[in-house]
Amino acid sequence: KELFGMEYKPADAWDFAGKNRSVWKGSTVNFKDFQSHLRPGQAIGMYNPSSRYNQQGHQYTHTALYLGFKDGKHWVLQRVGFNNRIDPLDAFLQTHPGWKIKEITEPKP
Repeated sequence: KELFGMEYKPADAWDFAGKNRSVWKGSTVNFKDFQSHLRPGQAIGMYNPSSRYNQQGHQYTHTALYLGFKDGKHWVLQRVGFNNRIDPLDAFLQTHPGWKIKEITEPKP
């Protein structure tokens, strides 16, 4: 909210889309498939095929906040364990083989 003026309904990754508004759905690692829908402040839902949270009905297992484009890279903020991290999205996907972008969400109006 402080960075982008957006206030999401809190939820676990697998319940996040249901409490907020989906603006894109798919299953890809190719940024070009969804980049026209992505704006700073939106949340990106990702699927980790080896996550312990994989269960029937869970569309994705991890979320990241899209920060924007700078220095030729698309940056995301995410929480891994107890640490917040800022990573280039493409580098994150390259170091996590099998992960896919599943959804882009933003707060409901």
